[in-house]
Amino acid sequence: MDPFLLLLIGLATVLGGILWLRLHPFLALFIAALLIAGITPKEQVIEALSSKYFNERIKKEQIPAKEISNVDASYHVEAQAKATAYASKTPINRITTEFGVTCGKIGIIIALACLIGRCLLASGAADRIVRSALSIVGEKGAPAAFLASGFTLGIPVFFDSLFLLAVPMAKAMWLKLRKNYLLLLVALIAGGTMTHSLVPPTPGPLYVAGVLDINIGTMILAGLTVGLFTASAGYLYGVWLNKRMDIPFRESPES
Repeated sequence: MDPFLLLLIGLATVLGGILWLRLHPFLALFIAALLIAGITPKEQVIEALSSKYFNERIKKEQIPAKEISNVDASYHVEAQAKATAYASKTPINRITTEFGVTCGKIGIIIALACLIGRCLLASGAADRIVRSALSIVGEKGAPAAFLASGFTLGIPVFFDSLFLLAVPMAKAMWLKLRKNYLLLLVALIAGGTMTHSLVPPTPGPLYVAGVLDINIGTMILAGLTVGLFTASAGYLYGVWLNKRMDIPFRESPES
């Protein structure tokens, strides 16, 4: 089966489960993993894992690239046998095995990051960071303050929590200034999504660093560097969009 088709089926299952069936993201991901593990042909799993295990042994023994073609045939036989044994497991066993391996690599770091994020929210520290930024730059610099706050808090705090925290402040700024509501929201989104997507210990970037064997410090520095440019581009887009589009603010009793 084509790998891209498997990818599309997995994405459709996750998105359909979350958006259409309103399932918890973890449950949607688990169902997608179970489905993909079940429909992937055994031969395809063996082929992929044989190559993986062979390359892992070559890397472990530090065999030069020019000598790989001359390695003992037992390397290939061992990799094939190991892959066949793994592919013979039931889908649920393969999922639990890989879940355990992943948690063993990054589980504690993710748990600590979540703990820090929850402490920032529960203690009011995250709210204080946003308000302090606003007090420093003033009303005119509010969009830049939202960008900087989102960029900073997007690392330890999950983006949905950050968004729910800052949107009421954006509403309050609109009620006071009667302008720039769209710019405030775009600035917050640009700052928060970039670090949340690129900088560990956020789970996504941390997992990518583990899979690609990238040093965490290098990943953080690279993520911050790229994030600064992309967040700035998002902010400039927000400025451009704010001049050309006026989103009506729906006042409600909660506002």
